[in-house]
Amino acid sequence: MFRYENLPRSKRWLIFSAFFLVSTVLNVFDVAPDFVKGVLFGLTLALLLQEALISLSKKQS
Repeated sequence: MFRYENLPRSKRWLIFSAFFLVSTVLNVFDVAPDFVKGVLFGLTLALLLQEALISLSKKQS
């Protein structure tokens, strides 16, 4: 089963950067419905939060 936490840090940041870039382009150029932009923005924030939680859990152990 795919687990985001098991990916190397470089691949996790690549995924986050891709979501962030697509979300930013869609919002700046207003080329997608608001629902799609909102979902992508939410996923981007969720990935950023997940990365913070992974970082915190590794620091504690």
